[in-house]
Amino acid sequence: MIENVDAGNPNVFKLYRGMYEMNMVDGVTSSDDARVMLTILNEVKFLDDVEFQTYTAGERFATMADQCRPVKDAKVPVALTVGERETIELMTVRSDGMMSLGTDVGGGVLNLSSATYSIASKFYGKAGQ
Repeated sequence: MIENVDAGNPNVFKLYRGMYEMNMVDGVTSSDDARVMLTILNEVKFLDDVEFQTYTAGERFATMADQCRPVKDAKVPVALTVGERETIELMTVRSDGMMSLGTDVGGGVLNLSSATYSIASKFYGKAGQ
């Protein structure tokens, strides 16, 4: 977990459990250090977009922090912008933290800042019992 995060007023109800970082592979960048927030509802919220120089379908482009990994693969619809073209792609976040896309990208932006997925089954499903 990221240290020294301003937790705000301790007398106010908190909406987040913590802020974490994804580990990006070479050729993949994010202007906000690839941070995600874990909410008290066990949702993982991405805080920034990811930019690819080049990417091969099915390869790892990042690894999710342990605390934000799903019990089983999470499929997250995300917008991919390449030049003027925008498409909706499925991003996979695996239980081992590997993050991948099912399409090749020759330079583009993966619009993650509006994406979220749930890890509630980690705590309340059969795996969490």
